[in-house]
Amino acid sequence: MTKASLTVFVRSRLFAGIVTGIGIMLIVIFIFEAGVFVGFHEAQFSSRWGENYQRNFGGPIMITRGDMPEFDHSLPEAHGAFGTVVSVSSTTLTILGSQKQEQKVVLTDDTVVRDHETSLKPSDLKSGMFVVAIGDPDDSGEVTAKLIRVMPAPPAQTMTTNSTWGQ
Repeated sequence: MTKASLTVFVRSRLFAGIVTGIGIMLIVIFIFEAGVFVGFHEAQFSSRWGENYQRNFGGPIMITRGDMPEFDHSLPEAHGAFGTVVSVSSTTLTILGSQKQEQKVVLTDDTVVRDHETSLKPSDLKSGMFVVAIGDPDDSGEVTAKLIRVMPAPPAQTMTTNSTWGQ
């Protein structure tokens, strides 16, 4: 192939089509690999979060009765905590939940603390206050608080049973 015929080929529609096809294939491969990358990291996050759930939120995930496991519906919410403040430090809040388990909540500079319409600082939180903390879980399953709301303590409730339930 001579230099002139190579120049003609490079300027031809066939060459432009080949280059365009290769470019499109590279873009498709890039998009596919980006999807695999994102999916892998989401699956990895979900796996680590699930492995640390019980350590961070306490309580059994499944109850086994005979051969069949049953879901325990009394588990706390995954993206928050509620209960009585046990201790406060500059970076964490420890809350004693309704199931008598301690839950750690991470405090940041962006954490908003409210008591009704009054804005508070995380340092204003004291042991004995009843709070609801809402935030995002991290890779280890701890909740990083976005909002902490000081609430009045709920009244003590007594459990009543219905003798006809399930009959």
